[in-house]
Amino acid sequence: MELGLYLSQLGRQVTILEKTSRCSDGGNNMQGGVVRRELKKAGVTLRLRTEATAVDDRGVTLADGSRLDADTVIYAAGRTPRRAEIMALSGLTDRFLMVGDCVSPKNVMAATGAAWAQARMIGRY
Repeated sequence: MELGLYLSQLGRQVTILEKTSRCSDGGNNMQGGVVRRELKKAGVTLRLRTEATAVDDRGVTLADGSRLDADTVIYAAGRTPRRAEIMALSGLTDRFLMVGDCVSPKNVMAATGAAWAQARMIGRY
């Protein structure tokens, strides 16, 4: 959602498609509410319960068969940690810490709390 807001501030016409009945706020209801208000103020179109089935050089085909013309499509559908790559880096230093989704997928609040706790640990050395 934040990327959509940023692109709209650059003058792009933005439509966000969300397959579910609401956009995820990452577990931070306050931040989610602020972002949704800013999206509305910026004129970003938010289409809930809308599934894309194909993307081509002209735009997006939706599950209902309709089309959404677009010159740019950004696909954002979650993240999966690259644990093998992370662990390959672990031997390069005496102290190696993982935070957030690298440890366990949760939400923004949990990731921020874990990062804060690790930052305190680093400060002790």
